[in-house]
Amino acid sequence: MPAAQWLILACCLAWAAPSLLRMAAQPGVAGQDGQYIVIIPATAWLIWREFPRDRAFVAGNPTVVLAGLVAIVAVHLLAWLVGVLFVELLMVYAAAVLMLYRHGGVALCRRLWFPLLFLLAAVPLPGSVIASATRSLKLLVAEASVAVLGDAGYEVARTGSIIFVDQYELVVEAACSGVNSIVSLIAVGLMYAYLRGRTTPARIAVLVLASLPVAVAANIVRVVMLGAMTSHWGVYILETPLHTATGLVMFVIAVFLLLLVDAVFGMFHAIAAGAGLVRRENAGASS
Repeated sequence: MPAAQWLILACCLAWAAPSLLRMAAQPGVAGQDGQYIVIIPATAWLIWREFPRDRAFVAGNPTVVLAGLVAIVAVHLLAWLVGVLFVELLMVYAAAVLMLYRHGGVALCRRLWFPLLFLLAAVPLPGSVIASATRSLKLLVAEASVAVLGDAGYEVARTGSIIFVDQYELVVEAACSGVNSIVSLIAVGLMYAYLRGRTTPARIAVLVLASLPVAVAANIVRVVMLGAMTSHWGVYILETPLHTATGLVMFVIAVFLLLLVDAVFGMFHAIAAGAGLVRRENAGASS
Protein backbone atom coordinates (compact mmCIF):
# COMPACT_ATOMS: atom_id res chain seq x y z
CA MET A 1 0.00 0.00 0.00
CA PRO A 2 1.13 3.61 -0.51
CA ALA A 3 2.52 5.46 2.49
CA ALA A 4 -0.64 7.58 2.76
CA GLN A 5 -2.80 4.46 3.22
CA TRP A 6 -0.46 3.13 5.90
CA LEU A 7 -0.74 6.48 7.69
CA ILE A 8 -4.54 6.39 7.52
CA LEU A 9 -4.54 2.82 8.80
CA ALA A 10 -2.26 3.74 11.72
CA CYS A 11 -4.52 6.67 12.65
CA CYS A 12 -7.59 4.44 12.55
CA LEU A 13 -5.92 1.87 14.81
CA ALA A 14 -4.93 4.55 17.30
CA TRP A 15 -8.48 5.91 17.25
CA ALA A 16 -10.06 2.46 17.72
CA ALA A 17 -7.62 1.25 20.41
CA PRO A 18 -9.47 2.74 23.46
CA SER A 19 -12.77 1.12 22.43
CA LEU A 20 -11.09 -2.22 21.78
CA LEU A 21 -9.34 -2.08 25.15
CA ARG A 22 -12.64 -1.36 26.89
CA MET A 23 -14.17 -4.30 25.07
CA ALA A 24 -11.30 -6.54 26.21
CA ALA A 25 -11.88 -5.39 29.79
CA GLN A 26 -15.53 -6.48 29.73
CA PRO A 27 -16.09 -9.51 32.02
CA GLY A 28 -17.97 -11.32 29.27
CA VAL A 29 -14.96 -11.08 26.95
CA ALA A 30 -11.74 -11.44 28.90
CA GLY A 31 -12.88 -13.27 32.01
CA GLN A 32 -15.63 -15.66 31.08
CA ASP A 33 -16.38 -16.07 27.38
CA GLY A 34 -13.28 -17.52 25.79
CA GLN A 35 -14.99 -17.84 22.41
CA TYR A 36 -14.03 -14.24 21.61
CA ILE A 37 -10.43 -15.37 21.70
CA VAL A 38 -11.34 -17.81 18.92
CA ILE A 39 -13.52 -15.60 16.69
CA ILE A 40 -11.07 -12.76 16.11
CA PRO A 41 -8.12 -14.96 14.98
CA ALA A 42 -10.55 -17.01 12.89
CA THR A 43 -11.71 -13.84 11.17
CA ALA A 44 -8.12 -12.84 10.46
CA TRP A 45 -7.49 -16.28 8.96
CA LEU A 46 -10.64 -16.07 6.82
CA ILE A 47 -9.61 -12.66 5.46
CA TRP A 48 -6.12 -13.97 4.71
CA ARG A 49 -7.64 -17.06 3.02
CA GLU A 50 -10.15 -15.15 0.90
CA PHE A 51 -8.05 -12.07 0.15
CA PRO A 52 -7.51 -11.98 -3.62
CA ARG A 53 -3.88 -12.14 -4.70
CA ASP A 54 -4.41 -12.79 -8.38
CA ARG A 55 -6.02 -9.52 -9.42
CA ALA A 56 -5.84 -5.78 -8.77
CA PHE A 57 -8.92 -4.04 -7.40
CA VAL A 58 -9.90 -0.47 -8.10
CA ALA A 59 -9.62 1.66 -4.97
CA GLY A 60 -12.78 3.11 -3.50
CA ASN A 61 -13.95 6.66 -4.02
CA PRO A 62 -11.89 8.96 -1.73
CA THR A 63 -14.84 11.31 -1.28
CA VAL A 64 -17.02 8.45 -0.04
CA VAL A 65 -14.24 7.31 2.30
CA LEU A 66 -13.76 10.81 3.74
CA ALA A 67 -17.49 11.39 4.24
CA GLY A 68 -17.87 7.95 5.81
CA LEU A 69 -14.99 8.51 8.22
CA VAL A 70 -16.41 11.87 9.31
CA ALA A 71 -19.81 10.29 10.02
CA ILE A 72 -18.26 7.29 11.79
CA VAL A 73 -16.04 9.43 14.02
CA ALA A 74 -19.00 11.69 14.90
CA VAL A 75 -21.23 8.77 15.91
CA HIS A 76 -18.33 7.14 17.76
CA LEU A 77 -17.69 10.33 19.73
CA LEU A 78 -21.36 10.62 20.66
CA ALA A 79 -21.45 6.97 21.77
CA TRP A 80 -18.29 7.51 23.82
CA LEU A 81 -19.80 10.55 25.53
CA VAL A 82 -22.96 8.67 26.55
CA GLY A 83 -21.06 5.46 27.33
CA VAL A 84 -22.58 3.08 24.77
CA LEU A 85 -19.72 0.68 24.03
CA PHE A 86 -21.79 -1.41 21.64
CA VAL A 87 -22.21 1.54 19.25
CA GLU A 88 -18.53 2.43 19.62
CA LEU A 89 -17.55 -1.06 18.51
CA LEU A 90 -20.00 -0.96 15.61
CA MET A 91 -18.33 2.24 14.44
CA VAL A 92 -14.91 0.59 14.71
CA TYR A 93 -16.28 -2.26 12.62
CA ALA A 94 -17.68 0.20 10.07
CA ALA A 95 -14.30 1.93 9.86
CA ALA A 96 -12.60 -1.42 9.16
CA VAL A 97 -15.05 -2.11 6.33
CA LEU A 98 -14.45 1.39 5.00
CA MET A 99 -10.69 0.78 4.97
CA LEU A 100 -11.22 -2.35 2.89
CA TYR A 101 -13.43 -0.35 0.56
CA ARG A 102 -10.70 2.28 0.26
CA HIS A 103 -8.18 -0.42 -0.63
CA GLY A 104 -10.23 -2.41 -3.13
CA GLY A 105 -13.62 -0.83 -3.63
CA VAL A 106 -16.96 -2.63 -3.62
CA ALA A 107 -15.46 -5.66 -5.38
CA LEU A 108 -13.09 -6.40 -2.49
CA CYS A 109 -15.84 -5.98 0.13
CA ARG A 110 -18.05 -8.33 -1.88
CA ARG A 111 -15.22 -10.86 -2.05
CA LEU A 112 -14.76 -10.70 1.75
CA TRP A 113 -18.46 -10.62 2.63
CA PHE A 114 -18.39 -13.69 4.88
CA PRO A 115 -15.31 -12.76 7.00
CA LEU A 116 -16.82 -9.31 7.52
CA LEU A 117 -20.15 -10.84 8.56
CA PHE A 118 -18.39 -13.35 10.80
CA LEU A 119 -16.48 -10.59 12.59
CA LEU A 120 -19.75 -9.12 13.88
CA ALA A 121 -20.03 -12.07 16.26
CA ALA A 122 -17.03 -10.69 18.16
CA VAL A 123 -18.95 -7.55 19.12
CA PRO A 124 -20.42 -8.16 22.61
CA LEU A 125 -24.15 -7.57 22.86
CA PRO A 126 -25.35 -4.61 24.98
CA GLY A 127 -25.80 -5.39 28.66
CA SER A 128 -29.52 -4.51 28.58
CA VAL A 129 -30.13 -7.00 25.76
CA ILE A 130 -28.18 -9.71 27.55
CA ALA A 131 -30.02 -9.06 30.84
CA SER A 132 -33.46 -9.43 29.28
CA ALA A 133 -32.50 -12.43 27.16
CA THR A 134 -30.69 -14.41 29.83
CA ARG A 135 -33.09 -14.26 32.77
CA SER A 136 -34.82 -17.53 31.99
CA LEU A 137 -31.65 -19.15 30.64
CA LYS A 138 -29.79 -18.44 33.89
CA LEU A 139 -32.52 -20.19 35.87
CA LEU A 140 -32.46 -23.16 33.50
CA VAL A 141 -28.67 -23.50 33.67
CA ALA A 142 -28.66 -23.14 37.47
CA GLU A 143 -31.43 -25.71 37.97
CA ALA A 144 -29.84 -28.27 35.66
CA SER A 145 -26.38 -27.75 37.16
CA VAL A 146 -27.67 -28.27 40.69
CA ALA A 147 -29.39 -31.47 39.60
CA VAL A 148 -26.18 -32.82 38.03
CA LEU A 149 -24.01 -31.84 41.01
CA GLY A 150 -26.52 -33.33 43.43
CA ASP A 151 -26.59 -36.63 41.54
CA ALA A 152 -22.77 -36.62 41.65
CA GLY A 153 -22.84 -36.47 45.45
CA TYR A 154 -22.08 -32.79 46.07
CA GLU A 155 -23.95 -30.82 48.72
CA VAL A 156 -25.73 -28.20 46.64
CA ALA A 157 -28.82 -26.02 46.83
CA ARG A 158 -30.27 -23.26 44.70
CA THR A 159 -32.17 -20.00 45.11
CA GLY A 160 -33.01 -18.53 41.74
CA SER A 161 -29.76 -18.27 39.81
CA ILE A 162 -27.64 -18.52 42.98
CA ILE A 163 -26.04 -21.90 43.64
CA PHE A 164 -24.78 -22.92 47.09
CA VAL A 165 -21.94 -25.45 47.00
CA ASP A 166 -20.92 -26.52 50.51
CA GLN A 167 -20.37 -23.19 52.29
CA TYR A 168 -19.75 -21.26 49.07
CA GLU A 169 -22.15 -19.16 47.02
CA LEU A 170 -21.97 -19.07 43.22
CA VAL A 171 -23.99 -16.74 41.02
CA VAL A 172 -24.81 -17.80 37.46
CA GLU A 173 -24.00 -14.62 35.56
CA ALA A 174 -25.11 -13.66 32.08
CA ALA A 175 -21.90 -15.04 30.56
CA CYS A 176 -22.71 -18.49 31.93
CA SER A 177 -26.29 -18.47 30.70
CA GLY A 178 -25.43 -19.04 27.06
CA VAL A 179 -26.57 -15.95 25.12
CA ASN A 180 -23.07 -14.94 24.01
CA SER A 181 -22.32 -18.59 23.35
CA ILE A 182 -25.38 -18.86 21.13
CA VAL A 183 -24.24 -15.90 19.03
CA SER A 184 -20.74 -17.31 18.74
CA LEU A 185 -21.96 -20.81 17.92
CA ILE A 186 -24.20 -19.48 15.17
CA ALA A 187 -21.15 -17.73 13.73
CA VAL A 188 -19.04 -20.89 13.98
CA GLY A 189 -21.84 -22.96 12.45
CA LEU A 190 -22.10 -20.56 9.53
CA MET A 191 -18.32 -20.58 9.15
CA TYR A 192 -18.35 -24.38 9.04
CA ALA A 193 -21.11 -24.35 6.43
CA TYR A 194 -19.25 -21.70 4.41
CA LEU A 195 -15.96 -23.60 4.42
CA ARG A 196 -17.68 -26.89 3.75
CA GLY A 197 -19.34 -25.63 0.59
CA ARG A 198 -22.44 -26.97 -1.16
CA THR A 199 -24.43 -26.62 2.04
CA THR A 200 -28.21 -26.58 1.65
CA PRO A 201 -30.40 -23.98 3.36
CA ALA A 202 -31.94 -26.78 5.44
CA ARG A 203 -28.54 -27.75 6.81
CA ILE A 204 -27.74 -24.14 7.66
CA ALA A 205 -31.12 -23.81 9.41
CA VAL A 206 -30.40 -26.94 11.46
CA LEU A 207 -27.03 -25.54 12.57
CA VAL A 208 -28.56 -22.21 13.58
CA LEU A 209 -31.48 -23.79 15.46
CA ALA A 210 -29.19 -26.30 17.19
CA SER A 211 -27.03 -23.50 18.57
CA LEU A 212 -29.54 -22.72 21.35
CA PRO A 213 -29.74 -26.16 23.04
CA VAL A 214 -26.06 -26.86 22.38
CA ALA A 215 -24.96 -23.59 24.00
CA VAL A 216 -27.20 -24.19 27.01
CA ALA A 217 -25.91 -27.75 27.41
CA ALA A 218 -22.28 -26.61 27.15
CA ASN A 219 -22.85 -23.88 29.75
CA ILE A 220 -24.42 -26.41 32.10
CA VAL A 221 -21.24 -28.47 31.78
CA ARG A 222 -19.21 -25.36 32.55
CA VAL A 223 -21.19 -24.46 35.67
CA VAL A 224 -20.94 -28.06 36.88
CA MET A 225 -17.16 -27.92 36.40
CA LEU A 226 -16.94 -24.64 38.31
CA GLY A 227 -19.15 -25.99 41.11
CA ALA A 228 -17.02 -29.11 41.47
CA MET A 229 -13.80 -27.07 41.44
CA THR A 230 -15.22 -24.74 44.10
CA SER A 231 -16.20 -27.67 46.29
CA HIS A 232 -12.70 -29.18 46.13
CA TRP A 233 -10.47 -26.08 46.14
CA GLY A 234 -12.58 -23.21 47.41
CA VAL A 235 -14.20 -20.20 45.80
CA TYR A 236 -10.83 -18.52 45.18
CA ILE A 237 -10.25 -20.96 42.32
CA LEU A 238 -12.67 -18.78 40.31
CA GLU A 239 -10.16 -15.93 40.40
CA THR A 240 -7.49 -17.99 38.65
CA PRO A 241 -6.96 -18.60 34.91
CA LEU A 242 -8.89 -21.84 35.33
CA HIS A 243 -12.08 -19.78 35.20
CA THR A 244 -11.20 -18.54 31.72
CA ALA A 245 -10.02 -22.04 30.78
CA THR A 246 -13.46 -23.45 31.54
CA GLY A 247 -14.91 -20.96 29.05
CA LEU A 248 -12.58 -22.26 26.36
CA VAL A 249 -13.37 -25.87 27.26
CA MET A 250 -17.08 -25.07 27.15
CA PHE A 251 -16.74 -23.51 23.72
CA VAL A 252 -14.79 -26.50 22.37
CA ILE A 253 -17.47 -28.84 23.72
CA ALA A 254 -20.19 -26.70 22.13
CA VAL A 255 -18.45 -26.71 18.74
CA PHE A 256 -18.01 -30.49 18.95
CA LEU A 257 -21.72 -30.95 19.75
CA LEU A 258 -22.68 -28.65 16.88
CA LEU A 259 -20.54 -30.65 14.46
CA LEU A 260 -22.09 -33.83 15.86
CA VAL A 261 -25.56 -32.45 15.13
CA ASP A 262 -24.48 -31.64 11.60
CA ALA A 263 -23.04 -35.15 11.14
CA VAL A 264 -26.27 -36.76 12.36
CA PHE A 265 -28.31 -34.53 10.05
CA GLY A 266 -26.03 -35.43 7.16
CA MET A 267 -26.40 -39.13 7.93
CA PHE A 268 -30.20 -38.97 7.97
CA HIS A 269 -30.16 -36.85 4.83
CA ALA A 270 -27.98 -39.44 3.08
CA ILE A 271 -30.29 -42.26 4.23
CA ALA A 272 -33.33 -40.37 2.98
CA ALA A 273 -31.63 -39.61 -0.33
CA GLY A 274 -30.58 -43.26 -0.68
CA ALA A 275 -34.12 -44.45 0.03
CA GLY A 276 -35.44 -42.08 -2.63
CA LEU A 277 -32.87 -43.35 -5.09
CA VAL A 278 -33.82 -46.96 -4.36
CA ARG A 279 -37.50 -46.18 -4.90
CA ARG A 280 -36.75 -44.50 -8.23
CA GLU A 281 -34.63 -47.47 -9.38
CA ASN A 282 -37.36 -49.94 -8.38
CA ALA A 283 -39.97 -47.87 -10.17
CA GLY A 284 -37.80 -47.83 -13.32
CA ALA A 285 -37.24 -51.61 -13.16
CA SER A 286 -40.95 -52.38 -12.76
CA SER A 287 -41.87 -50.22 -15.70
